[in-house]
Amino acid sequence: MKTRLKKAKNKALLNKLAIASVGATALFLYTIGVTVKPGWLTYAVQFPALAIIAITALARVNDIVAERTSLEWQARRTFLSLAGTCAVAYGVAPFWGDVFPSWLSVAMTWGLAGSWLTTPGMPPWAKYIMGEAKLPKEMT
Repeated sequence: MKTRLKKAKNKALLNKLAIASVGATALFLYTIGVTVKPGWLTYAVQFPALAIIAITALARVNDIVAERTSLEWQARRTFLSLAGTCAVAYGVAPFWGDVFPSWLSVAMTWGLAGSWLTTPGMPPWAKYIMGEAKLPKEMT
């Protein structure tokens, strides 16, 4: 019984910390968004995340074997290709005269890239994109 109580207290503490970190992140984004306008700085901060997304999407599409032809796998190929293409488009957008990314879109891009980098059950990112890691059959 004591172990369950201890686990419940630890979980409640983690939830409080998660709520506090979300609040602190939102406050930080608001503050930086008000003080530093979108420009080359936001582009420079966002570009590495865009590269991570584009490279990871390409590697994941490449891992899907040709025998996977069901609607689910075709949708996965399509959406991974869309993610990679959009990352490249966002990466070159300032050179086409398009607008610079806002701090909110920079945070969203890094959130997506970070979630792809830390996907459970995946090998380390560098080994994965270089093709050195073997994936379980159900993932290809």
